[in-house]
Amino acid sequence: MKPMIELDKQLGVVRAKTKGSFTMQELDKSMEELKKLFLNMDKKLLLADVRENDRVMATKEERVRMRELSKDLTWDKAAVVGADTLVRMSAKIVLAAIGLSKTTRFFKTEDEALRWLKEKP
Repeated sequence: MKPMIELDKQLGVVRAKTKGSFTMQELDKSMEELKKLFLNMDKKLLLADVRENDRVMATKEERVRMRELSKDLTWDKAAVVGADTLVRMSAKIVLAAIGLSKTTRFFKTEDEALRWLKEKP
C-alpha cells in the first residue's frame, strides 16, 4: 500500500504513515513527495508511523535503493513510531549509511515522539 505523506500544519511536522507492504516504485514516489514538503519548511521534522507495516526485514536490494533515494534527503529530527526490532535494525543500517542516524529516534507512542520532535535542542 502506498505510504501516506502529508504536512501537519498545526504541529509543523510531516507525517508519513505506512500500512502493509509497499513496492519500490511507491517508495520512490514517497521519497520525492517528502523532499518536496521539506523544501518549504524552516525546521524539517518527520513523524513516521510504521505500526501497521508488514514485519519484514528489508532486502539488501531494498536497503541499497533506500540509500540511493535518501542521499540528498535531510531533516532536523525524525521520530519513528511502532518499529519492532527487525524494522529498527533495517532502518538503522540505512540511516547510518546516509548519515541520519543521529537525528532519528524510535518511540513506542506518538505522544512520546511528538514531545521529542518539539523539544528545543
